[in-house]
Amino acid sequence: MFEKGDCVVYGDTGVCRVLNIGMPENIGRLDPARLYYTLAPVFQQGIIIYVPVNTKTAIRPVIARGKAEDLIGRITDIRESSYQCRDQKLLAGHYRSFLETHRCEDLIRLIKTIFHRRQESLQKGKKPRQVDEHYFRRAKELLYGELAVSLGIELEEVEKYISQKLSSES
Repeated sequence: MFEKGDCVVYGDTGVCRVLNIGMPENIGRLDPARLYYTLAPVFQQGIIIYVPVNTKTAIRPVIARGKAEDLIGRITDIRESSYQCRDQKLLAGHYRSFLETHRCEDLIRLIKTIFHRRQESLQKGKKPRQVDEHYFRRAKELLYGELAVSLGIELEEVEKYISQKLSSES
């Protein structure tokens, strides 16, 4: 069980802070026999989420700083997906499967895969596909949000931080 003040990764929402644990007041639809986490997404203002403590939705602690540093050091070793598909719905399902693992390594794999495909499209004089753009942006939001909290840096600094770490290691 998480504690009040903990930062957690909740489903597809991303990083949230646990504001409270208990039965929220003035919320009629919730089961009064259950305990709830009151979560506030760290990078989305004005949103409050009530989640049963024993939810089936993925909820886990934010990765530790040391693991985040190690992960960044391994980015060049993480291979992109070789999945090829022209059907947008199948491709979206494939991309969604990376998000659904809730693992930073899979977010990196997805980002690298789409980045490579975007580069290929641009070299051919084509625009990147909307499905690519959507999942690229979403994977970056989820990964960078978690890394920002884990490393104790601003969200806007994450990409630069990763670039500096990777260039200093090569």
